[in-house]
Amino acid sequence: MEETARHFSRQPGEVQAGIDGARGVLLAARAKRERPLLDDKILTAWNGLMISAFAKGGAVLDDARYAEAARQAAEFVIGNLYDAPSGKLLRRYRQGDAAIPGFLDDYAMFTQGLLDLYEAQFDRRHLELAVRLTEKQTELFEDPVSGAFFGRRRTTIGWCCG
Repeated sequence: MEETARHFSRQPGEVQAGIDGARGVLLAARAKRERPLLDDKILTAWNGLMISAFAKGGAVLDDARYAEAARQAAEFVIGNLYDAPSGKLLRRYRQGDAAIPGFLDDYAMFTQGLLDLYEAQFDRRHLELAVRLTEKQTELFEDPVSGAFFGRRRTTIGWCCG
């Protein structure tokens, strides 16, 4: 503030008052505009990344709050985006609706999250689910001829979009 006041040959209080006034004008103008849409969907892959980060954070910082946040997120995905009978993941959850068959990144990132959570809390269920998801991922996305994995699922006519 002092540097700006010096640059414009003003007192710091004047500069602060100008900024406060401008902020009010800006907020009033912004309030007249239509608000942007809210992207509030929950994605399996992104949750896998977050679960990994919280699980590792909990272990490294020895703070159970982070590992608990990871566990709660994993339980949400398991309860809402995982179909136990088929062993398949869904990609997206929003307002009570889970949809879109999971892609390779959903399986890979959520499985990594489960492995990191297992290492933080040693709940065998997370390790066992990680193994099952890896097997399902291989079944759905591996090309056994080339050994490569594809981001979309295999169908009887080739590789598909979900």
